[in-house]
This record gives sequence, structure tokens and C-alpha cells, in this order.
Amino acid sequence: ALAIRTLGQRFDERNLELNQTPSQQIGQLKRLSNRAADDLWEFVSRMDAELPLFGRAYHTAMNAYGRAALMLSDFGPLDVPMIDEVRAGVHQLNTELTTSRHQIAEFRGTVAQMPRLTASFNRAKRRAVATLDLADEEWSKAIDLSSNVVSIMSNILDSAA
Repeated sequence: ALAIRTLGQRFDERNLELNQTPSQQIGQLKRLSNRAADDLWEFVSRMDAELPLFGRAYHTAMNAYGRAALMLSDFGPLDVPMIDEVRAGVHQLNTELTTSRHQIAEFRGTVAQMPRLTASFNRAKRRAVATLDLADEEWSKAIDLSSNVVSIMSNILDSAA
């Protein structure tokens, strides 16, 4: 999310610079386009490094929550308020992920619809769109995992009632 926010801020800056540059200054416009391409490549580089880490960490965390929830009845009486609190926290996290996923989709659309500029910018833009597609896939998996954990905890709470 931070990488997306940073790229969005840089694009706002580049857009302002482009709007302030007269169209006759082709060299300056190309330099701005190439700086925007550099911003996109930096974003792609960060996301390519962070997405797999996020996916693995989130998978590990949600699996741990799910396994812990399934084992709770083995340790005596259920602490219903604690389980309900954890379930509510995971549900809230799922809601945040869903909101974030919508923002990623909107940002992907914005990047995809940017005009074709220089060859360097066009290549960077295509790669950024592909990276945002991968981010969408990771968020989708994370949402599914947390939904499953919420479901497990809800079933445990229902059976305790």
C-alpha cells in the first residue's frame, strides 16, 4: 500500500510538471516521461520484492489462527469472549483488505489508461499493470484465507452457544 501511495504522489508531481511544460519543449516532455517511467520501474521493483513476502506471511498467520482455533476445544472450556474478539479482529482485517483491493483495482485502471508516451514509459507501464494484477491476486488469496478463519471461528462460537 505504501508503494502504491508513493507512486500515486509521484505521478501527481509528474502530472503537475507536465501541465506546466509547454508542448513545444519536446526534450523536457521526454525527460518527464522518462522520470515517470523510472518511478514505475521503482514501484515494480518494490512490489516484486514485497508481494511474495506479504503472501507467505499472511498465509502463515492465517493458517496459525485457523489451526489455533480448531485446537481450542482440546484445552478445556472455550473462552468465548476472546474467540469472538479475535474473530472480530480478523473480520476487520478482511474488510481492510477488501477496501485495499478495490483501491489497487482503481489504481491499475488509472495506470493502464495513461497515454502512450516514450517507449521506456510504455514498457514500464505494461510491467506496472502486470504487477498490479499480481497484487490483486495476492489480495484475493488473503481475503479468502481470512474469510475461512472467520468462518472457522464463527462455527466454533455457534457450537459453543
